[in-house]
Amino acid sequence: MNLWTGYHVILPKIVNSVEGLSNKKKMNLDLINHSLELYDFCHFFDKTEVEPKEGDIFVIQVVRGKYLFGKVISTDVKLFDNYYKLQGEFVVVLYRCSSDTPSKPDYWLDLNNLLLKPILQKKYFFNSGYAKIITNVPLTIEEKEIDLGFENGGIFFDVQGNVLEHEPKYKGVLRIEGLGIAFDVARILTIDDTVIGQEYVVPIRKKLPVIRIRKDQEINDNIERMIEKIIYVQKEMGTYNKDVKKAIIVLSKVFYSYINRIQNQKTENEYIELVIEIVVLINQINDYTDNCLIETDEREDICAFIASVSKKLGYSFDYDITEEYRKW
Repeated sequence: MNLWTGYHVILPKIVNSVEGLSNKKKMNLDLINHSLELYDFCHFFDKTEVEPKEGDIFVIQVVRGKYLFGKVISTDVKLFDNYYKLQGEFVVVLYRCSSDTPSKPDYWLDLNNLLLKPILQKKYFFNSGYAKIITNVPLTIEEKEIDLGFENGGIFFDVQGNVLEHEPKYKGVLRIEGLGIAFDVARILTIDDTVIGQEYVVPIRKKLPVIRIRKDQEINDNIERMIEKIIYVQKEMGTYNKDVKKAIIVLSKVFYSYINRIQNQKTENEYIELVIEIVVLINQINDYTDNCLIETDEREDICAFIASVSKKLGYSFDYDITEEYRKW
């Protein structure tokens, strides 16, 4: 049984040990950790284009009619990885505070009452509809001077990439998960049922068949070739286990879902949003296999496949539309 609680989760004081959880909670954690359907854990608002500002208060809907509060505490992020790729655009925090309505809280949001570690995010966090900005409250002195650092290679950095000479009070998450934080929210709600005042029920999606598009055999053939190549490589590496098999099945469904859904995208922006959703899902699938599913060749195959589909639809991009959001 996998009792992994996630990268971002802050265990409540009432939980001395995850092993001390009830069998039901352990089973629910196991269900969450073995799910590859990210959107089972998301309840979306309408998509919108926003420019998050420091002090923005937002909500996410964790179950129907239950909302968690969060806040944007920094937009001055200059953290880069070893390839000089920007790690995130701003820092958000989620509080151990819930409400039955998505309205401004009538109490103080305290940094000492966080649900998850501070998280680096990009605008897609809001533009996807996963989070909704409801008001703006200027940062407090504590929030402005927050002792926050992100660890990389045993060294802590502040949001501007400066090396810290001490271990910070608040350890942020350098690794961007996109909407993958929905998994960690599901985990902590499973562990601690006091957050939303009720038991968290883990959603389980019914298994759906793979639907192939008959009218474009070339696309179907490309998908099948990519899947066959991945299977071949995994067998050659000796890593073709049950988890990898499951991941490959879900990856195949993601490819066919992408092809099925492009027919409903009426504008280039809608199409790009679809590609971003697919890339985030592939990120999660690859994470599930400890990032061993998609190597360099597979990455190039997937990017070339998406580019070829874009061209068929009449969209021409002079850049890789997947690069900003993919982690493979």
